[in-house]
Amino acid sequence: MKCPGCGAENSQRLEVAYQGGTSIIETTSRSSSSGASFGGTGAGLWSGSSTTETSGTSQTKLAARASPPEKSPYFPWVITFIIAYLVIGFAGRKHWGWTTLGVIVMVACVAACFFSYRFNRMVWPGRYKNWLESWVCHACGKIFHQSDAAG
Repeated sequence: MKCPGCGAENSQRLEVAYQGGTSIIETTSRSSSSGASFGGTGAGLWSGSSTTETSGTSQTKLAARASPPEKSPYFPWVITFIIAYLVIGFAGRKHWGWTTLGVIVMVACVAACFFSYRFNRMVWPGRYKNWLESWVCHACGKIFHQSDAAG
């Protein structure tokens, strides 16, 4: 695929650049030690061990640039809705201001979930399809759609 910016033929699909530069990391390290000590007050034995687990993702800068479009999340709005509901349940009985605030927050959360749903159903699929059809030039760094590529 020829780059429309510089004409180089050193390009790669974004999906491949993203996958090639993203690694899942899962490590476990264990260490243990033991010993004995002798002193003026007597003798003692000791031992200890530890285990450290690490997990995460390692990503190159190119892979970060080539990341696919993200869907709009629901989780933060659902959690905020539950918290607002609990505020109404506990504090709202005694203070009408908390009830009003809780209802406003709950309505806002429902609206945010609706807009997330709408984005995920109507906008995100087009962006994802565009991402699947996009390329990155390794000579100049330009990201381009396959329809823009030089013949």
